Amino acid sequence: MEIKRPHYVCKACAKYGYFDTAYKNSENTNGRLSPRLTEAVCLIAQQSSFETTSDFIQRLLSVKVSSSTVKEASENIGTVWFENELQSSKNYKPDIKGIFEQKIPENRCYLEMDGAMLRELKGFHENKLGVIFSESDMIQNGEGENARSTILKKTLVSSFKLGVDDFESRLKYWLIKTGTYFSKEIITISDGAIWIENIVGRLLPSGTHILDWFHAKEKLWECAKKIYGEHSPKVAPWVNTHAEKLWEGNIQDVLNSLLSEAAQAKNQTPLRELHNYYNHRKSMMRYAEFRKKGYCIGSGAIESANKYAIQDRLKRAGMKWTTEGANAIAKLRTTYLSGQWDTMWLTA
Repeated sequence: MEIKRPHYVCKACAKYGYFDTAYKNSENTNGRLSPRLTEAVCLIAQQSSFETTSDFIQRLLSVKVSSSTVKEASENIGTVWFENELQSSKNYKPDIKGIFEQKIPENRCYLEMDGAMLRELKGFHENKLGVIFSESDMIQNGEGENARSTILKKTLVSSFKLGVDDFESRLKYWLIKTGTYFSKEIITISDGAIWIENIVGRLLPSGTHILDWFHAKEKLWECAKKIYGEHSPKVAPWVNTHAEKLWEGNIQDVLNSLLSEAAQAKNQTPLRELHNYYNHRKSMMRYAEFRKKGYCIGSGAIESANKYAIQDRLKRAGMKWTTEGANAIAKLRTTYLSGQWDTMWLTA
């Protein structure tokens, strides 16, 4: 009997061998994939749909793996990693000395958090995502409002539909494990959501929490359009006047102006709502002070991470997920993007 298998030849040394793509089919051991093929399947599936992964595997490795088998294999591995992460976070007893020996704590680290809606079988639910990185791993381009940052190395933490406690437990685990928790300065940037504010208050009470500049400014635009009308020429000048005050750190002036305008306006509600929103978060809006200290004041890292880490894979047209399936694939994806794939695979 003749058996054909894909092989390779190294151009440098002229040695050849076989790809480790063999898998056990349903005729001998219940259709299970070999460890190496399972890894290949998971690696592609964390980025591409199950159908596309099946096609890639056949084209690249000359092995037929159905999309249903791809789904089962990748979700199984992802679920194990996701559940192990939770158990590790609950039972974690950090080796502080070991952490310090591996890495000297950074002077300044950042934590950004946000949520994005994913479609489950019975409706939409929120996926919570966090990104952790140090200032030394950040390259900033441009100045002022146009400043943009490129994050070279980060740790992503994700949790779908399991609530704040689940996400907070995982987040704390990675803050400690990466050494971020011991940094001299920890800066959190967010859209000001209450659930994020509560997490920061519990985990990082001595840290600095910044309301993302673009969210703060967007609130001005929303208010102005409600007052004057969406296409009114009065909208932009009103926004720019108040935005300049915020940029220079004069949050109290803005608060006073909003109340003064509300007292004379026919439609007071938008002005008073904005006043309440800003007033509750005024300690997070000291933008002149933050800029003087060299802090990043925009949440671009988490905004882009939500797109490339979560939405690009799990929020495509027609996709519906189970809670377990979404968390499994998100765990594979965040593990890969965090540079932890090889380490995690050794434990699979």
